[in-house]
Amino acid sequence: VKHSFITVSLLVLLAGFISPVKKGFQIFGEAKGFADSTVIYLDDVVEGTYRHLDSTYIIKDKFYFEGNISGKYLRTFLRTEDLQHKCFLWLENGDIKVEAVKGAFNNAIISGSKIQDEQNILNAIIRDSKNPDDEEQNYVRNNPDAFLSSYLLNFYSASWGKEITENLFATLSRKNKKNEFGKGITEFLRLNKSPKIGEAFIDFTQKDTSGNKVKISKFKGKVFHLEFWGSWCG
Repeated sequence: VKHSFITVSLLVLLAGFISPVKKGFQIFGEAKGFADSTVIYLDDVVEGTYRHLDSTYIIKDKFYFEGNISGKYLRTFLRTEDLQHKCFLWLENGDIKVEAVKGAFNNAIISGSKIQDEQNILNAIIRDSKNPDDEEQNYVRNNPDAFLSSYLLNFYSASWGKEITENLFATLSRKNKKNEFGKGITEFLRLNKSPKIGEAFIDFTQKDTSGNKVKISKFKGKVFHLEFWGSWCG
């Protein structure tokens, strides 16, 4: 019994040492035409704003990032400091390969991410299209189970309008309707009343520059200018 107890204890102890460590992501990059020590940045752009994640140097046409994301995906942005060379990248935990050339960075060849594979297919479709919106809407309509479809519909819902968004949302798979982008679309459809010129405005509350909450209805009966602006916008 004593011998068995020692054996079991050793096995449990060893299991703690050899348990697999959760693998994060590695980006193996090639960027031809850049001077050594050119800095390249990695930003998170899932929410539509630029949140800096990391940066590294391009040395002998090569660059490398590593890390770990908590979710299944992250929409990121690879760029130089002056934003003259940039491309979007769907990041997942795993090995990602990026092949880019100075002057055509936006056409970088990216592989290693399932969602990026979906994006590559769409990019090829819209690259020479005269109506990118139509192609993207067709993609959503024809790929109801693709994760990218829910992202696209959520991202473009305001510009595509309620009617198109509602019709396309009905075609999405149940899984896509329930993910975070599907929930965003549901909220958009719930709140969007599509007011016309001359109709009563939809009241909302927003903090002013001093942090005080202000209701638009406070200005009722007055002429006022309302400007929507993002701090990330140049």
